[in-house]
Amino acid sequence: MASLIENLVDNCCHAKPIRDLITVRPFFVLCQEYLREFEPQNTKLYDDRTWKTEEHIDEIWREYYRCETNNRDAACMQQVNDALLAQRIDAERYVREEFDWIRSAVPPGDREQYLGMERKGRSYPLVQDQREALLTGLAGWEEKLREVGVTDHLGIATALRRHQDRLRPRYRAILIDECQDFGTIEVELISRLAEDRPDSLFLCGDAAQHASWKHQSLRQAGVSVPGARSRRLAQNYRNSRDVLAAAHLLLEENMTDEMLDRQDDFEILDPRFANFGGQVPVVLEADSLEREIAQAVEFARSEIRSGEAEGGRVKACAAFCGYSAYEVGKFAKSSSVPVLEEGLDTAGEESLFFSGLEQTKGFEFQTMVIVNVRNGVMPNPAMPPRERCRDLCRLYVAMTRATLQLVLSYSEEPSPYIVQAIAKDPRRFLRDSWSSYASAAAPSFGVPQRLEILRTRGQGVSDGVGHMTGEEFLYSGSALGVSRDLAAKLRLHVTGREDRWGTPRTWSTLFRLAEDARTFRDVRRTLGPKAVSSELEQLMIRLSVS
Repeated sequence: MASLIENLVDNCCHAKPIRDLITVRPFFVLCQEYLREFEPQNTKLYDDRTWKTEEHIDEIWREYYRCETNNRDAACMQQVNDALLAQRIDAERYVREEFDWIRSAVPPGDREQYLGMERKGRSYPLVQDQREALLTGLAGWEEKLREVGVTDHLGIATALRRHQDRLRPRYRAILIDECQDFGTIEVELISRLAEDRPDSLFLCGDAAQHASWKHQSLRQAGVSVPGARSRRLAQNYRNSRDVLAAAHLLLEENMTDEMLDRQDDFEILDPRFANFGGQVPVVLEADSLEREIAQAVEFARSEIRSGEAEGGRVKACAAFCGYSAYEVGKFAKSSSVPVLEEGLDTAGEESLFFSGLEQTKGFEFQTMVIVNVRNGVMPNPAMPPRERCRDLCRLYVAMTRATLQLVLSYSEEPSPYIVQAIAKDPRRFLRDSWSSYASAAAPSFGVPQRLEILRTRGQGVSDGVGHMTGEEFLYSGSALGVSRDLAAKLRLHVTGREDRWGTPRTWSTLFRLAEDARTFRDVRRTLGPKAVSSELEQLMIRLSVS
């Protein structure tokens, strides 16, 4: 986004003395510049990759949350973890997002306010002791980041917040784009850098693209925007009428009350279409995700070649649903395809890019292919139903990166988002199979690998669910839906140490406990209520390890 805006400024402002007065920065880079000034001894700290080990922060989070490498600071949140699992919620992801919400709402010295705050946008209720555990876990997480010498974007804002009294107005005026994804503390910091004048801040945001779970209140940040000083910008210039009509239909037909309730400061508007047309967006079915990706790449490259043959340049992007930016980045590297990332200038020689959904923001492409838009992935079923609107926003953002041609791709069953939109107005999408657009023999790239496979450092976790301890299992994706009663028994009795006559009795693995519970009545009594033994037996059958 910053690169795009900087190019636009360069093209619009030819007078060098004036151009030199205009600064374009990503917000986190601006924070980094101030932190280098205020904390020169910590220059290497404020990066999203460790300078010590080159670990990505996603790897560090998993290591911390799952109490690996002899660090048990996150163990205080195990009851929260088990409560979320019982509701079929991805606890590891949900807690990390909750940390972002807390950090964007209140500075470190005032975090006790969180214990009584309304968690707007967060639907799973957290009682007092759970919130206290999360605050303790958050403190441990921030300490972990300091120990390994890394931070993330919110951590950079939090670090600068400690120096708020040293911030002085440096700019006559500041324009914030994509303001819907700025947290309260971030807006507060920016407001301190502008002169105290009625027209010193220009905030531009789109509620339909609100993809983060940060706490946001302009009023709490000290910024007041009366109705007389706000304007609705509805005219679209990027997308063809066909692309925008389809994207807006999908958004509108799947929008929820919770999505609208999240917005205090920004609105979702009906767009005014640009005055050019394109191709009707296409929904394509593939035999598998692997074939889907292979055919998507072949199709995108054929469009690039066609554009070049006509004397033009076509830029194309394949965005992946259901994978993190880190996972997509690793896949892109193994496939020798550049990945969209901060600071990338797409105006170079490369024509095809890979991306996660959120990372497409700020870019635009003539051809946009979004893969894995299938049921069970979009929206994420392991998030609370009332919070799945974030996935809808992320998909909408990716769809609106297409200027002329948009393809939504899936295997097995399409996402209910697609089904709902087509049911409302089937004219907005064409439906077909990939075999009509790309060869079934297109070279395979494989599929992106998950974080647990990508981690390069040995974590000492056994292979196979049946050979896990109770704690290992309850940190795995296979534990979704496990009751809190069974979770408590697994933590107590499946410790990695075999002691069937001790107090409490313990087993080395899940498999060993299940085997004895099936054979010995006294073991079933150890598990307590019959329902717990029955749940364990059904669980092992489901996981095919009994």
